[in-house]
Amino acid sequence: MSIGIVANLVAVAAVVGYVFWRAYPGTEAVLLRNALLLSPGRAEDFDWIPPKFPVGFRAERLPPTLEFRQIVAGLNLDRLNGDWEKALHSPLI
Repeated sequence: MSIGIVANLVAVAAVVGYVFWRAYPGTEAVLLRNALLLSPGRAEDFDWIPPKFPVGFRAERLPPTLEFRQIVAGLNLDRLNGDWEKALHSPLI
């Protein structure tokens, strides 16, 4: 084998090793995948208000399960005013 082929193989192995190193643990692999999926957006992709979702936006359309509703009710967030205050005082944070 020529020195050029060996150098290329070493470079490819280094890049593959670096990608695997950056992709551990699995949560980092998701971030890496999402970074590779970036695509340019249009203004209307960012200027919307629910329930008028942009095309391709994934949203849960099923009603919450009984178990989920019970958990949320147990948080006693109804005593707080507004979504921002509820988010700041949520015990899940």
